[in-house]
Amino acid sequence: MRKSMVMLIALGLAPSAFAGMKDKVASKSNAGVYVAATLGASYMSDMQDSSAEKWTSGAVDSATTKTKLAFESGFNYGIAAGYRMDNMAFDVEISAFSNDLSDSVMDDATFRTSPTPKNSDTHDIDAFSASLYMVNAHYTYPLSGFLPRVGFGIGMANVEFDAKNKAYNTTDGTDDNSTLFAYQFIIGVDKAFGPANLGLEYKYAGLGSNDYIFDSTASVHQKFKASAGVGVLGLRVLYNI
Repeated sequence: MRKSMVMLIALGLAPSAFAGMKDKVASKSNAGVYVAATLGASYMSDMQDSSAEKWTSGAVDSATTKTKLAFESGFNYGIAAGYRMDNMAFDVEISAFSNDLSDSVMDDATFRTSPTPKNSDTHDIDAFSASLYMVNAHYTYPLSGFLPRVGFGIGMANVEFDAKNKAYNTTDGTDDNSTLFAYQFIIGVDKAFGPANLGLEYKYAGLGSNDYIFDSTASVHQKFKASAGVGVLGLRVLYNI
């Protein structure tokens, strides 16, 4: 009788033990290395400084000048490599974006900008571009059929204005190419297709404040300080190795 009871208990526990082993195997199989690529459009917020400096013949004018730059939509691309652990994932990402200048407001009447006058030989500011080097953390909410995801990243950005003339006052070592602190918020939704995921992703990246210098004439240049923000919407392809 006692042996029969022991056998019944063992048979009753066996399915749950086997299920536990399956869960562990599934959990292990959900960890591993992945690579990803993104391609999309970038949308920059305005850059402005109400107290920009106007320099003439190497000296700051007594009056400050207003600067406001607006940008057209641009393009973005990036690659990443990382490691996933169940619902968490961590990756290193390199991405870049570029946006052309669409409009500008500058108190300095001698400052040449696009699109007025529209002359590629004389305009000083053409486009703003940045390369971002980020470390990101992602959390995925597993749902039936889809994988919503949120994330956050920090790193640095190398930013540059595409301009005909670079820094006017070279003695202070300032240029319109700088390395800044950067952060980004990430939201997306993916769909699994075997070892690959395909999805939509939106990122908002904030770039630290920086001093930019541009020539107006041979003796006049303008220095303004501004931070930048850019939203990026695009496709993301991920492959689990």
